[in-house]
Amino acid sequence: MDILSNLLFFLLACFGATIVMGINATVPVQSADKNDVAATKQTVTATLSVGAQGFDVTFSGQSQSADELEKLHRKFPLKDGELDFAALTAHLLSVKEKYPRSDTMILASESGTKYDAMIKTMDAAREAEVTVSGRSRIVPVFPTVVVAAGSK
Repeated sequence: MDILSNLLFFLLACFGATIVMGINATVPVQSADKNDVAATKQTVTATLSVGAQGFDVTFSGQSQSADELEKLHRKFPLKDGELDFAALTAHLLSVKEKYPRSDTMILASESGTKYDAMIKTMDAAREAEVTVSGRSRIVPVFPTVVVAAGSK
């Protein structure tokens, strides 16, 4: 009887651990460099919409006024029938220079947007080549991309 109760306890513990391991979840972590007030003044989140007409970029932030965020809003129409990735990268880089701790972009796409266009958009927003003192280097712009719900 003692062996059976130990075996039963062991099986129940293993089954419970198996269920918990199967849950797909992330745990928020506290980052030492992102919890101060100065950091929120240097951080904005880009929301980029990709569609048949081009790009529409808006920004949100906790410490910025609505007028300040509205000045950053841009629409990039198609250029020669194609999405203007160079102009998008240049604008995001200028925002990154003004808000250096920014790194997150929310990517939303209209119905019918091709997968290739979304990938190229993420590539254009991830990094840019910058020349400083005659030396060229690649800098991160908005490397953290969150694909909005409803994007297909």
